[in-house]
Amino acid sequence: MIDSYVKTKNGRQSIKAYTPQEMKLPVLAFKEKQKNHKITKYATKYICLDTETSHTDNVTGWVYQWAAKLSSLYVYGRKPSEIIDFMRRVAEHYQLNEEKKILLYIHNAAYDLEYIKLFLRQYDPTADFLAVDSHAIIQCDVLGFKILCSYKLTNMSLAALADNYAEKYAKAVGEIDYNIVRYQDSELTASDWFYMFSDVAAQDDGIKGYLKMQGYKYAFQAPITSTGFVRANCRKAAKNEPDWRGEFLTSRLDLEQYNLCRQCFMGGVCIALYGFIAVSGLKMIQKVDLNQNKNLFVVASILIPGIGGMAMAIGKVVITAIACALILGIIVNTLLHKFKRSDK
Repeated sequence: MIDSYVKTKNGRQSIKAYTPQEMKLPVLAFKEKQKNHKITKYATKYICLDTETSHTDNVTGWVYQWAAKLSSLYVYGRKPSEIIDFMRRVAEHYQLNEEKKILLYIHNAAYDLEYIKLFLRQYDPTADFLAVDSHAIIQCDVLGFKILCSYKLTNMSLAALADNYAEKYAKAVGEIDYNIVRYQDSELTASDWFYMFSDVAAQDDGIKGYLKMQGYKYAFQAPITSTGFVRANCRKAAKNEPDWRGEFLTSRLDLEQYNLCRQCFMGGVCIALYGFIAVSGLKMIQKVDLNQNKNLFVVASILIPGIGGMAMAIGKVVITAIACALILGIIVNTLLHKFKRSDK
């Protein structure tokens, strides 16, 4: 157990934090939620988890500090294995399973989960990850827990979430020097823990205020991303307007119309993008003296292959028109510059 502080709107508040072995879990209530004819019980409270990581290069990195908050309980540790120990003890205490779960929020979960996902798979080999892109995990269903991203939920940084929606707590700012490489046995200062615990306190308070503003009493009732609130509001409005469904069915796009609109949209984007590139290129040659044959020949050697669609294939490698124009322009300019120097 350690004594620490968390940042509040008006100063700071003293707290006590415990290791997973020392913690005494609070009493939680569970409510039922039905989705797709399946009933799952969720805790009315949620866990907020945050980690701090360090690295020696762009490939090797590790978690060296973490903290979690459940109701008024603060838990801390230094290793990912201790996070799993914390989750296992929580699951055993509340008898969690596939039909009884607790939400666990991580701010910018896609980043933190990259460091702990292998440990989660050891905890539950059937762990199910939902990602919207490569290295962009937004949800993880692991035995007894549904791990979600509070950044995707609110579309706000942790500082903005705390500033706008937290009632009591605030995020600590500028407390950690990320240029220092820290290991799991490195000595941490009181400021390091103050920053860590303030993060989970601000996250917990901010989520609570944000969900209240959106009209949700419990987190498990809310969508998992900010765009889900739009869809939820549309569904609520549609229930009060029974004719909306019919209008939607008669006016919605079929697959052929959707693909046509998509192609037109992409065509417009391409015109704007390549038009911008072309105009930018013209601006660059405005200052070039095209009365000189050397400059005129370099520009011509770029424009003609680029506009004409010149392409080359070397084995399985295909060089596109733009790449050919670029390479040819560089070669011509280099040769002419070299010949000009030799003439002198």
